[in-house]
Amino acid sequence: MFEIYILSIPLINLNTRISLIIIVKSKKWKVIYIKRPQLRQLRTNLRTILKLAIEDYLNKLSSIEDLYRRKRNEIKFTPSQWKREIQLSRMGNDLLSAYCKSILNCSCGTPCESARLTGKPPHVISLEVDMGWVPPLKHWICAKCHERDYSKKEHRVLLKKFVHNPDLFYH
Repeated sequence: MFEIYILSIPLINLNTRISLIIIVKSKKWKVIYIKRPQLRQLRTNLRTILKLAIEDYLNKLSSIEDLYRRKRNEIKFTPSQWKREIQLSRMGNDLLSAYCKSILNCSCGTPCESARLTGKPPHVISLEVDMGWVPPLKHWICAKCHERDYSKKEHRVLLKKFVHNPDLFYH
């Protein structure tokens, strides 16, 4: 169901050395409900730690990219400097993309139902709520959005058809 990879990534000027990547390979639609308050608190705390680590890492990448941009305006870059600037940009984009599809974020594509019901911002509520896995899109959404958008089998079948052949829906 899950594959876990641990990659060692040595980065210049960044203190981060290890990244943990968890890939979900399940083809089943799942919503993970946690009932016990202690486990819910533990889940929220772990998600918060991961989110803060990602934000910190993105901020450091952004600072280094800004240094490269300022230097580029002052002096002519060597090919290796250009390559490093592109590499930093890709790393930030890849991490942001992974974050958006992760269990740390409701990726329903419409206003988050849990956020609407509680009045909290989506980036805060995603840390506190139960999440559901959407196999065709390979991302997580909150349980309320999962219930709203994919509770009926017809919705799931329609999504699978769209993912496999989007041209059918754009006429």
